[in-house]
Amino acid sequence: MAELDPKIDIFDKNSCGPIVTKVALGVAVLLFALTIALTIGAFRCGGPRWGSVVAALALAWAVGAPAWFWFEYFFLYRIYGTPGSFELYKHGQQLSVAVWAGLALSLGAFASSDRFKQPETNAAATGAAALRAASGVANAKPQASK
Repeated sequence: MAELDPKIDIFDKNSCGPIVTKVALGVAVLLFALTIALTIGAFRCGGPRWGSVVAALALAWAVGAPAWFWFEYFFLYRIYGTPGSFELYKHGQQLSVAVWAGLALSLGAFASSDRFKQPETNAAATGAAALRAASGVANAKPQASK
């Protein structure tokens, strides 16, 4: 197989393909930076509410990136792609998928970590202690049933 030349244009220079992909790349880089900043903030703050934020980011990346790959192939490459550049296009998509999958899986794993879960409480013990305190017998031990 011939070696791929990364300098070959994937899209026709006179089409909207190069402009659209450059704008999409800029937006993706900004969203990536925002995702990393929010994830670092979530890690520092912790708590269940931040887990929802990280889970929403993971969902957005899990759905958004494949939607873009689909759109780019069917509505940009198939219309404006340069003949003979498919292998180079496919190679770029495979590299992008690797980065996307790593980010989406990392965010999903991070969102489901113990860092964002509610602390476990013993509801029965807490309820019994509250009842004893309300009845004025805070230091009394519960009686065993016969």
